[in-house]
Amino acid sequence: MSLDVKFWNAYNSCTVDNFKQFLIDDLEFYHHEGGLIKTSKKLIELVKISLCVDPNTKLRREAIKETIKIYLLTDYSYYYWRASFIFSRKREKRKTYKSC
Repeated sequence: MSLDVKFWNAYNSCTVDNFKQFLIDDLEFYHHEGGLIKTSKKLIELVKISLCVDPNTKLRREAIKETIKIYLLTDYSYYYWRASFIFSRKREKRKTYKSC
C-alpha cells in the first residue's frame, strides 16, 4: 500500500497515532480557513479537538487523482504537493437498545 493511501486511511479513520507518524515536528500546513499551522503537535491537537472529537462522525477526504501535483523543492530537500479534494463529514446514527 502506498504511503499516501496509508496517510489518508489514518486521517479518515481518525487514528491519530497512525496519522502523526507521517508528520515532521516543524511542518508548515496552511488551511484556507484556519491559516498557518507551524508544528505537527498543533496540527494533531486541532485534528483531535475538531475533526475527530466525535467518535460517531466519519470523515472522508480523498484527493482527485487528476489534480495531484508534486513538486520537489530542491533548495530544501522537501516535497510540496497540492490537489483538489472530495471532503465529507457525516454523523452516524447510534443504535439504542432497550433492556429487558
